[in-house]
Amino acid sequence: MNLETFVNDKFKILDLLYNHKIDIKGNSYTSLSQQEIANLIHFSKQKTNKLMKELMDEGYIDNYMNLRGKYVVTTIGKEVIMVIKNIEIENLGGRS
Repeated sequence: MNLETFVNDKFKILDLLYNHKIDIKGNSYTSLSQQEIANLIHFSKQKTNKLMKELMDEGYIDNYMNLRGKYVVTTIGKEVIMVIKNIEIENLGGRS
């Protein structure tokens, strides 16, 4: 069972940012514009802007060093990703 079908749009953005991160000198961040993010997940830029603002306000993502187009997934954001991934793994393991 692929739970991705049931995951909401905020999680899709969170997961995309996490999976597109780069590591440079001990710092991890994602360097994508909101338009690039929108294109990758097939959302409008307006919807992407709204959801990213909500994710920031809720503490799941933040700007990297206050730079435009560079984002970090916060500790709580990473925890959400791990919980969802673990649920998906448990469901796959339970198949006969």
